[in-house]
Amino acid sequence: MPRRKSRFAPSLLVRCCRCCYGGPNGGGQPARFDSAVLLSTQKRCRTGSLTASGPHITGAGSILADQSCLQDRGYWEVVIESAEKVSVGVASPQHALGSDLGDGETSWALHSTDLAQPLRAGDVIGVAFDQADYPVALRFYLNGQQCAEVRGPVSDATPIIRLHALTDSVVVNFGDQDFSRGPPNGFTGLLRSRSII
Repeated sequence: MPRRKSRFAPSLLVRCCRCCYGGPNGGGQPARFDSAVLLSTQKRCRTGSLTASGPHITGAGSILADQSCLQDRGYWEVVIESAEKVSVGVASPQHALGSDLGDGETSWALHSTDLAQPLRAGDVIGVAFDQADYPVALRFYLNGQQCAEVRGPVSDATPIIRLHALTDSVVVNFGDQDFSRGPPNGFTGLLRSRSII
């Protein structure tokens, strides 16, 4: 007798008991795993000098996360330590590292120069990637308040951060630590791809 295919989408299986999101009641914060999403050690472009040590990025250049956003609604934060100009968003596999972000074809981004006020130390840029609906939406938050939205990113997009000056410094949190501002309702930190077999 042939096996019946499950009628449940993989995203529903991930959310079945919410125990991975801070317990059975949900809590909004992801459980901490040793295999958290990290900054890539290979997918980076140095425009002078770019270093990444754990979640800290300093220098000038672009760097991707080590995997794309897999779940329906993923959230991450970029905390400003010292930076006047930062670009934050997502990039498709076709994006050429080092090229400008936000072309609407291979990358979608918020540029801090488009904000109503300059960035200061301690500011938090939140990024909510929503592919539970169509078209895919990318919402940006500054210190907990939504400040921009972009529609149309590809579903296999990967988080990307670009710093523009050698003295720039930020800390990225994909969800392995508590968020400074907390994700919007229904969003969680990025989940690592893992086999359940």
